Amino acid sequence: MHDNITIFRLEGNSMRPYLVGGRDRAIVESPAENVRKGDVVVARLCSGETIMHRIVKIEGTNVTLLGDGNLKPEHCNTTDIIGKAVISENDEWRDEKEWDEVFEQMQKERQNL
Repeated sequence: MHDNITIFRLEGNSMRPYLVGGRDRAIVESPAENVRKGDVVVARLCSGETIMHRIVKIEGTNVTLLGDGNLKPEHCNTTDIIGKAVISENDEWRDEKEWDEVFEQMQKERQNL
């Protein structure tokens, strides 16, 4: 059972096109349990910044995050993950297999830049 549920109104454009700042809200459960590739999480970076981005890779306790609309990933530790988004107002979540396809397409598009 989760200890806390928070509704976040999203800001910024880093999660476009699926989540849009000023339009969407997300329900976040904490603590984050069983996070995996494709999950959208709230994490605190070593810079002190708190972000909501998608997990693109987990290696041991090292986590790579990427906003759906970003080109540059961020990194944190599993202990830096504050919560896991479980639903969005526009209900645009996808399963891990679908996200593998999205990430593959994004990588192809970035190579063509």
